[in-house]
Amino acid sequence: GLDPDEAGAGLAPYPGLVSIGTSDTGRMLIDLEVARGLIAVRGSRRMVQAVLAAMAVELATNRWSDRMQITLVGFGPELAMLAPERVHVTRTLEEAMPALEARSAEIEHSLASLRADSVLTGRSAGLHPDSWAPHYLIMAVPPAPRQRERLLALASTRHRTAMGYVVAGDVPGATWSW
Repeated sequence: GLDPDEAGAGLAPYPGLVSIGTSDTGRMLIDLEVARGLIAVRGSRRMVQAVLAAMAVELATNRWSDRMQITLVGFGPELAMLAPERVHVTRTLEEAMPALEARSAEIEHSLASLRADSVLTGRSAGLHPDSWAPHYLIMAVPPAPRQRERLLALASTRHRTAMGYVVAGDVPGATWSW
């Protein structure tokens, strides 16, 4: 049994779980960290923006995530009001990239220094909890070609990290397209 004083002390193992639909058996969840690359969401502009906004709201307010940061690009400032400690809104991807690149480098360094094969190993060991805090990008506008290449390079990884990248539009090279 878990000591009641220790409940909530462990790190959430799957903070990137988000709903993508329902079936007869219940809610369907996907883990953004499992993609190991860019996730592209296609469809009408209005539908894609609604889906991405719902995803951002769920990530910002769910009960199974902790220590997460969400960077939103192409949204208004109102979504940040839901969880100002978690959500950061930028007007452009260029504004967001330095923080995303720095966080990705920190996570890679933590994985290498602990000789961990994935972020799950670090989270389950409970060492250096801030090292495993996730950072997700949700971008409501399609990236320009140069942005796309930069994002694809940043998102591409051989192992599970505490990063997730979800963008609007048909993005050649995306790991997943919905």
